[in-house]
Amino acid sequence: MKDYAKALYWTVKAMLNSDFEATCSLGWHYEQGYGVEKNLDRAFAYYKEAANLGSDSGLRHMGEFYENGWGSVEQDYGKALECYKEAAEMGNSKAMTDVGRMYEQGLGVKKNIPEAVVWYKKAEKENSDAREWLTALNNKLSDRLQTPPQPAVELPPPGKRLALVVGNGDYRAAELSLANPTRDAYDLTEKLKALGFDIYSPNGKTTTNMDIDELERAVMSFAEKARSEQYDVALFYYSGHAVQYDGHNYLVPVEVAELESALTVKRKCLNMGDVMEQLAASGVATKIVILDACRNNPFEHTRGIMPGGLAPMSSSEGTFLAFSAQAGKRAEDGKGRRNSPYTEALLKALDVPGLNVLDVFSNVRDQVYQATGGKQLPSEVNNLRGRFYFNLNVK
Repeated sequence: MKDYAKALYWTVKAMLNSDFEATCSLGWHYEQGYGVEKNLDRAFAYYKEAANLGSDSGLRHMGEFYENGWGSVEQDYGKALECYKEAAEMGNSKAMTDVGRMYEQGLGVKKNIPEAVVWYKKAEKENSDAREWLTALNNKLSDRLQTPPQPAVELPPPGKRLALVVGNGDYRAAELSLANPTRDAYDLTEKLKALGFDIYSPNGKTTTNMDIDELERAVMSFAEKARSEQYDVALFYYSGHAVQYDGHNYLVPVEVAELESALTVKRKCLNMGDVMEQLAASGVATKIVILDACRNNPFEHTRGIMPGGLAPMSSSEGTFLAFSAQAGKRAEDGKGRRNSPYTEALLKALDVPGLNVLDVFSNVRDQVYQATGGKQLPSEVNNLRGRFYFNLNVK
C-alpha cells in the first residue's frame, strides 16, 4: 500500500546518510506534497542542494523550475537550458529530451530543429518521451515536405492600442488577500507594452489594489481617453475577487471586508455591466475584456450571492469577452506560483506571433485545462468584426 509518510521517513534517513539522490527525492516530496505540506521553494532548495552534491536529477528538476517559474523562482529559459544541458552531459536521458525540446521550441536558445533531433536521438533508447517527441517532430517535417508552401498571410496594421490592467490582491481584510493578482497585472502590463499597447494609468497612479472610487474613475477616464484620442483597440483586464448577484457580475474593491447583505453589493462593488457600457460608448472598433476573477468566493454565505463563479455575459458588437473559467465555476489563484494558471497561460500564448485572438485564447483554454487537471476550463464570447492579432512580430 502507498504510504507517503513512510516513504518520507526513509528518504530523510537516506539523506542523513549522505545519499544525495535522497536529497533530490526529498525535493520531490515537497514539490508534490507527498507526506508533507506542498512547498515549491523548499523543493527547489533540496534540488539545488542535491545538484551541488552531484545529482543529475537535481539539476534537471532545477531546470523545470526555471523553465516554468515555479514558486518564487523567476522564469528564465536560459538558466533552464543550462541546467538541462549539464544534467544531460551527466547521462540523464530525461534532461537530453528537455534540451531537444528547448531547441525545437526555441526556448532560451535560437530554434534549431537539427540540433533538437540530435538530442532526441541521444535519449530515445532510454526515454520513451524522447521517442514520442522525435516521432512527432518527424511527422511535422514530413507534413511540411508534402504540403506546398502557402503564401504568407498579410496581417493587418496594429492600430492604436490602449489597455487598462487591474490587479486586486492586497485586500485590507487579511482573509480575503490573494497571492497573485498584483503580479498577474504587472506581468501582463509588461507583455502588452511589448506588443504595442499604451498602458492607461489615471494621473500616473498604479492600477493595482484599487478601491471602488478609484475603479469607477479609472474605467470612466479609460473609456473617455480611448474615445477622445481615437484608439482602435481598448483592452480591459481584471484579476482579483468578483461575485455574481442577481444575474450580474461585480468586481470587488480592496476596501470591502464583508458584504452584510446582497443589496450592498451594488453600492460597494463595480458592476461589470457598467464597464461594458462605458466601453461600448467609447466607439472603439475592437474591445477586449479579460476577467481572471472569482478565485474564490468569501461572500458566498451572504444571501443572494451565488456560491459558484461568474454569471454568463453578453457583449456588444466589436467586443471579445474572455473568462478564466466557465460560467458558475471558480478559477484557481495558483498558490505557490508567480501567476494564476489562466494568466500564466495567457502570457505564454501572447508570445506566439501571427495568431488571431481566437487562436490565442484557444491555446490558453487548452493549457489551463491541462495545468489544472481538468478542473478549470476558460470560456470566451466573440462579437468582433474581422480578426484581431495581439502579436504581429512575424518575420
